Amino acid sequence: MPTLEERAAESQAQLKKRLKARTKEFGVTNDFAEYIEMMEKYLLTLERRVKRLENRHNFHSDDELDLDGVEI
Repeated sequence: MPTLEERAAESQAQLKKRLKARTKEFGVTNDFAEYIEMMEKYLLTLERRVKRLENRHNFHSDDELDLDGVEI
């Protein structure tokens, strides 16, 4: 998965090529591939914001996340 910086440097032609490859790889429509792209960008942005807040408030958690007893 490309980073936010790689995505920002990507041309429209490169993006379309990557989305087309995703439609074939996952067997989804172009609209759904664009939706996946949007969600990936959102999650990468959210991850960056969380890290920035953790650093700003000197919070470095060693907690393991789990869901119903399964580590995630």
